[in-house]
Amino acid sequence: MTARKEVEVEIIDQAALDQTNLEIAGCDICAQGGYVAITRPIDRGRGDKQILIVGQAPGYTEGTRQVAFGGPAGRKLMQWFATIGLSEAQVRTYTYMSAITKCYPGRAPGGGGDRNPSPIERANCRPYLLREILAIKPKVVILIGSTAIKEVYGDKTKLEEIIGVTKTMTLGELYVRLQARLVSARRQEMPLLPEFTNVDWEQPVYVFHLPHPSGASTWLNSEANKTLLQNSLTQLGKHLTQPG
Repeated sequence: MTARKEVEVEIIDQAALDQTNLEIAGCDICAQGGYVAITRPIDRGRGDKQILIVGQAPGYTEGTRQVAFGGPAGRKLMQWFATIGLSEAQVRTYTYMSAITKCYPGRAPGGGGDRNPSPIERANCRPYLLREILAIKPKVVILIGSTAIKEVYGDKTKLEEIIGVTKTMTLGELYVRLQARLVSARRQEMPLLPEFTNVDWEQPVYVFHLPHPSGASTWLNSEANKTLLQNSLTQLGKHLTQPG
């Protein structure tokens, strides 16, 4: 039997990330389509450990501070990470903090938090997230909130079924799952996996799941759900302390 040829995979492609962020800052696709979309340059971290955090969308405060997860929800998230031994400085060095959409979507019409980006907005922004994956080649992905979780597992996914569960998939599977809604929205054929000599699509990716840390969410009002959150954090902490 022929041994599988190893693929030489480079570490974080910072130049590609910088270029992607420049294009995000100048993107007006959603604004031209009539959606509320406020783009601002945001420091999304470095991702030195090939860890990718994916949330829903930047909040208003993130644009003011120009830092991802820089508002009240971000402070709560950093408190969660502190319980597993990660300081905010370490989080911002070790992880790259992205989101399903990159613009502040505005407040929800009925109040109670920010507006959830529409399927079209999510599809419009998907190429940027796919490019971030190609540049980072994450070994660990942390999905935060129902919007990010459902983009990977489908709209019928319940938080109670996924929070506290660690999934393992290949980098190629993660890419294809996130590409699916883009393909559906554009109604066109797209290659499932682009041809890149520096990407190992069989690379394992460990996927962890956290609820949205926003105070507008009532999911954590349940003691049972708080236990699920703690289970997720414990699993993540054990994984991050393992050698390699």
